[in-house]
Amino acid sequence: MITTRNALRVLAAAVASAGFAAVSTPTLADTLTCTSASFRANADASGNIQVTCTVPSSGGDSGGGTTNPPPIDTGGGTPPPPSDGWAGTCPGYSKTIVYDLPWNAQSKITTKGFANGTMLVARFTTPNTSVQSGSATIASAEWLPPRVTRSASISTSPCDLGGTGTGAVSGGWTQTPGWTYQILGTASRLSGRVVLQPNTTYYVNIVNRDSAGQSTCTTSTCEMIVQLTVPTGL
Repeated sequence: MITTRNALRVLAAAVASAGFAAVSTPTLADTLTCTSASFRANADASGNIQVTCTVPSSGGDSGGGTTNPPPIDTGGGTPPPPSDGWAGTCPGYSKTIVYDLPWNAQSKITTKGFANGTMLVARFTTPNTSVQSGSATIASAEWLPPRVTRSASISTSPCDLGGTGTGAVSGGWTQTPGWTYQILGTASRLSGRVVLQPNTTYYVNIVNRDSAGQSTCTTSTCEMIVQLTVPTGL
C-alpha cells in the first residue's frame, strides 16, 4: 500500500505522531525516518514536505520475509454454474464461498468474506490421463491478519470436513492447510503424498474452526489464499 502525505516543515512533530520519527525540524530536501515502514520525503518549492510511505502488506507472506503480489481471484466468491451437479451451498453454514482453481501451472484465489460460519470451497478438476505424475502441492496461507486455526479437507465431496467422501483426506487443524499430491500410483505413508485420480473433481473444504468445533476468527473476516500447483507435464 502506498500512502502519500503532505506536511509543512513546521509540522514535523505531527508527522512523527503518525508513525514517522523526526529527530529535528527538517529543512528542504531532508529525509525523514519512518518507524513502521519505508518511505521517502521530498520538499517542494513552497516549503512543504511530501512523504510517501510504503506499508508492507501482511497478506501472502510466505514466512521468508518476502511478500507475494495479490493473486488473481478466479472465482469471484460466488458459486459458479453447478456443472458438477452441486448447488454451491453447504448445509449448516450461514454462507458458502466457492472458487474454481483452473488446472494451470499455478493458480491462486484470494477469499472475500471468509468469516466464522462460512465454508470455503475451492474446486479443481484433474486432467484425463493414464500417466502417473510427480508430486505437486495444494497450499494455503493467511492473506490478512489475524492468523487463525482452520479445519480442512480435500475430498471428492463439497462441504466434506470429516473425510468421508471418496478419496477424502483431512487436513487436520492448522493455520495453513496444505497437501502434497500426485496423480495415480501408490504413495506410502512416509511420503506424505495424497494420491488423486484423473478426470475427477476435487474440493478443498476449509472453515475457521478448531479441533473442538469452536470458531476461531476474531475479526469480521479472516481472509486467506489457496494455491494449486500442478505436476510438471500435466
